Amino acid sequence: MPPTERPKRGCRYFANLAVFSLVSFIVVGFIIYNVTWVLNMAAPKNRDLCCQTPADFGYDYDDVSFIGGDELTLRGWWIPSNNGAAIIMLHGYGSDRTQMLERADIVAREGYGVLLYDQRAHGESEGDFCTVGWADIRDIPAALDFVIQQSNVRGDKIGILGFSQGGQVALRAAADHPEIGVVIAEEPAFVRISDVPPLSSFGDKFIAFLYWLDLPGISL
Repeated sequence: MPPTERPKRGCRYFANLAVFSLVSFIVVGFIIYNVTWVLNMAAPKNRDLCCQTPADFGYDYDDVSFIGGDELTLRGWWIPSNNGAAIIMLHGYGSDRTQMLERADIVAREGYGVLLYDQRAHGESEGDFCTVGWADIRDIPAALDFVIQQSNVRGDKIGILGFSQGGQVALRAAADHPEIGVVIAEEPAFVRISDVPPLSSFGDKFIAFLYWLDLPGISL
């Protein structure tokens, strides 16, 4: 019997094959990018602190540590209070307590005590991975206990100030802990696009769509 001839493949076949290959490449690339992005976001951001301390702003301070949630040791600085009040300061994602030094200077010069500490998996604090603020709320009770136990602080004179990720944690902490009398959330971060208020303009909605795609460099 004569060999069976293979059917000829026309342009349409190769066009469909090209489209399928392109779509597969985009889907696989999108998955790899997002997995890599998540792993990078969750990776610890520990580092040696550099290059300022409260002493550079003229303040006496103590190197301190306390046990936060999940039995993690958190390390920070304590500037004693001169007016009976104190502020807990929380840095942003990927940073450490040094980010809050200039803010600490503003309130410490008015006599407020300041607790600056590295959030979990940041700076010199323990932690296996970053949680972008979600698990950091578990460390607030230990920070509050530390401040309240200071002999020169009144328990009804405690505030909290957070920047970016720290702002998110500060807002949630103030909702959960009535002993926090004042909360300042500077540029608080959000994790889900659903956290953003309704957007009216097409431009804002387009940027939100890009943010939902996790494209690098896109923020609201």
